[in-house]
Amino acid sequence: MSVAAAGGAVGYLVAVDRVVLALALAAVALAAPRLLPHPRRSVAVGTVLAGALAAIVASGSLTAAAPGPDRAVPGVPLLRDVALGGARPSILVTPQRPGWNLVHAGDAPVSVGTSRDRLSATERLAGAPGTWRTVWLPSGRSTLYVGSGGRTASVAVDTGRVQPASPRLRTDGPECASAALGALVAGTRGADVPCPADRLDAADADALRATVAFIAGRRVRSVHLVGDGSPRSAAAEAVVREACAKAGVTVAAKAAADRPVVVVAGWSGADATLRDLARGALRGQGAYLAPWLLTAPLLAVPAGQMLPLRFSPRDPEPLRYAAELRSRFPDETPSAAGFRAWRGAADTGPARLYSASLVNLMPPAVLAQHPHSGTSWLPGGTITVATGPLR
Repeated sequence: MSVAAAGGAVGYLVAVDRVVLALALAAVALAAPRLLPHPRRSVAVGTVLAGALAAIVASGSLTAAAPGPDRAVPGVPLLRDVALGGARPSILVTPQRPGWNLVHAGDAPVSVGTSRDRLSATERLAGAPGTWRTVWLPSGRSTLYVGSGGRTASVAVDTGRVQPASPRLRTDGPECASAALGALVAGTRGADVPCPADRLDAADADALRATVAFIAGRRVRSVHLVGDGSPRSAAAEAVVREACAKAGVTVAAKAAADRPVVVVAGWSGADATLRDLARGALRGQGAYLAPWLLTAPLLAVPAGQMLPLRFSPRDPEPLRYAAELRSRFPDETPSAAGFRAWRGAADTGPARLYSASLVNLMPPAVLAQHPHSGTSWLPGGTITVATGPLR
């Protein structure tokens, strides 16, 4: 065995897998003194190889090696296509951390779980596209099983040793997942995207202030405010109340026919409010939605909703995001959170109020269950600008 040949073998192993390399170096380092005919050369080669092994271990390469395309990155949301017979449904696991996680599938439910014999079907969540299921994942590596049509496939997951998952998975979880999915589709790490419901963005706060100013300019004297207690919603409620106080608009505890409803809740709370408005259980003069409520399942509810946006969903960049999203996760619908994560930055244009309306004869309940088609942000409907720049 020549030193040149040994070097070539090491180079090949580096290209294949650093873990394999480390094991190979260890074996050669131990065996070299017996295999090589020249003792001095044996000791030299063994020393070099043992040193290389030590360097790999010291640098963390055994645990930090770049994963292959089918290997989960510890603690990072996981997006996979699962082979189930002739079908290949997409699934998203968020946040892929120890504890409760959300498994997101498309419109067609699948069954998921950590035991092949105990799978539970995904189901609809309020205000969110597709189907969902909460699954408890242990620390480190484990296996998630996905079943459909009598077939079962396994998906390797790795939650790492990071902080546990959020307890608000069934309320804010789908929006957090949409943001992570936008980042993954763009080719960046979904773990680097914070959950939008954890804080109020400054641009969204300004948009809410401008919305209140618009409402006051229409000589409206009172509004009904709906939040949900999340950190973002609590901060947004404070912003709206302060803006209303400056504009001379009362924030009423009860809804009324002559009062607009301002919604600063997350997707789940907004869905309940809009459905109450649509069926008359909650009285109101239309609904003004926070910017983060731009998502098709919410806009498909006929409740006269308007919302402030700094971009038009018909612009080329938002349409490109929608196309890339659906090419990777066919049943998914675009969202403000997903677009921001995909784009990598907030839009800095002036806010304008946009209105949503359905333009076909399909019942709203059906649209809410199947709100995806092409690159439209509101399939079966339209989102159009209703005002000039807000001040």
